[in-house]
Amino acid sequence: MRKNVYSIKDEVAYRKAADGTMTIVSPVTDKIITINTSATEVWEMIDGKLNMDEIKEQFISKHRDDADFPGEAEVEHDAEVILEEFLKRELIEEIK
Repeated sequence: MRKNVYSIKDEVAYRKAADGTMTIVSPVTDKIITINTSATEVWEMIDGKLNMDEIKEQFISKHRDDADFPGEAEVEHDAEVILEEFLKRELIEEIK
């Protein structure tokens, strides 16, 4: 269980589009990326208060009743991969 909480780095700018995707700009890596709606949902949970397990739990809860819900294990894995990718791209940081 990872107890550290996550925060979006101060220098990162982002904007959500009407279709639910998000464009993120990082001056640290000099990159612009666009993320899909699932990744956007995870991004919006990164508030400096939730740890990885709490984010995964909220993500699962939000989608548990979806008709095409693939199962908790797969959704939990997807959320973890998304968070790890944000860390790798230096868009978020662990703060505790």
